Amino acid sequence: MAARSNRYFGALVLVAAIIPLPFLAALITIIAYLSPSPQPAVAFFNWLGPSNIVIILGLIITLVLWLLLAIPCMRFATAEDARPSDYEGLKGAVKALEIRLKVVKEKDEATQDNALEHKKEKDEATQDNALEHKKARDIVISDVEAAVDYINTRLCSQGWHWLSTGYVSLWDRVNEADEAIIDVLPCETVIESAKYEELRLKNSMVSESEALYTPLKKAINTLSPAKATDTMSSDPNRSSPSTAINGQVSQQSEHEARANIRIVKAALHKFTNERWDGLVRARNQLMVTAFLTAFFSYILVIIAILAKVPAMNALDAMVFYFLGAIVGLFGRLFDERNADTVIDDYGLSMARIIVTPLISGLAALVGVLFVTTSSTIDTIYKISLQNLVFASVLGFAPNILISILRSKSEAIKGQIKSTSPSE
Repeated sequence: MAARSNRYFGALVLVAAIIPLPFLAALITIIAYLSPSPQPAVAFFNWLGPSNIVIILGLIITLVLWLLLAIPCMRFATAEDARPSDYEGLKGAVKALEIRLKVVKEKDEATQDNALEHKKEKDEATQDNALEHKKARDIVISDVEAAVDYINTRLCSQGWHWLSTGYVSLWDRVNEADEAIIDVLPCETVIESAKYEELRLKNSMVSESEALYTPLKKAINTLSPAKATDTMSSDPNRSSPSTAINGQVSQQSEHEARANIRIVKAALHKFTNERWDGLVRARNQLMVTAFLTAFFSYILVIIAILAKVPAMNALDAMVFYFLGAIVGLFGRLFDERNADTVIDDYGLSMARIIVTPLISGLAALVGVLFVTTSSTIDTIYKISLQNLVFASVLGFAPNILISILRSKSEAIKGQIKSTSPSE
C-alpha cells in the first residue's frame, strides 16, 4: 500500500511538472469566466458572487483533472519506467560488480586452501601479514556487497525521487563500489580497467588529466605480468617492480599501483558526476521557474476576474498571451534542433521547451501593457497590428536568455562526452 502511495505521489509530481498546475488553473478559470453560464445554478453559492464562483470552480476542476491524470502516469514513478536507459545501465553495472565479487571470492578460496597446505612452513610474521591482508580484503568485499544490495533495493523502490536525483545518486554509489573493488580484483582485471580509464583520460577536459596520466601509466606497467617478471628475475630481492616513465626509473608496490588507479577512477567519476548533477539541478531550477511563471499568470487572471474585466477584453488578452507563447515555442524548437542528443541531459531540454511558452506568453502580456498608449483597462489589450507585433517580438525575447542557458548546458554535455573512451 505504501509503495502504491509513493507511486501515486510521484505521478502527481510528474503531472505537475509537465503541465504546471497554476497555468492549467488559469486556463480553466478563464474559460469558465468566458462561458455563458460560469456559475452553477445553486442558490446556496450565490452569496459568493459570480467572480468568486468562477475562481473556485476553476480550482476544483484543476484539482480533479490533476488527480485523474496522475493515475495513468503512476508507472513512470518507478526506476524501470521513469528512465529505462538508466535503469538498464544500472542493472548492467550491478551485474558486473556481482560477477567481479564472485571472481574475487573464488580466488580467495583457492588462496586460502593453498595457505592451509603451507601453513606449517610460514613463520608467525608472515601469517600475521596474511591475516591483516585478508581482513582488509574482507572489509572491501563487505563494502561492495553492501553497495550492491543497496542499489538493488533502491531499484525496486517507487516514488518521486526517480523524477529528481534518484538515478544520479545511484550512479554515485556504483562508482564508489567500482573504485573500492580495485583493491581486491586480480591484476589482469585491474589492468584492463586501468587501460579503459587511460582511454577516457585521453583528450578529456579533466583539468588534472596530464597529472593523472603519468601515475596511471606507471601503475599499468607495475601490474603488468611481463614487467613484473622481468624485474623480479633481474633482482629477486626487490619487493616492488621498477617502472620507467619519461626516462625516469621509479619503484612502487602493487598496493601503490592499485591506489593510483583508484585515484584516477575517483577523479574521472567526480568530474562526470558533478556535471550530471549540474544538469539535473539546472532542470529542476527550470521546472521551478515554470511553476512560478505559471503562478504569476494565474494571479493576473484572478486579478482580472475580480476586477470584472469585460469578457471581450479578457479574450483579447488571451490572444496576446498565446501569440507570444507560440512565437516563443517555435523559436525554442528551432534552437533545440542543434542540441546534442548523444548525451542524455535528464530532461533539461524538455524543461526548456516547457518553460519557454510560459515565459513568452507572460512577457507578451506585460510588454503590451507597458507599450500601449491606452489609459483604461477596457482598451489596454485592444487587438491592433502594432500590439500584435509587440506581442510577437516580446514573446520571442525570452529565447535569448534561454539560449544562453542552453549553450552552458551543451558545454557541460561536451565535457561529459570528452571522458568517453577515445577511438
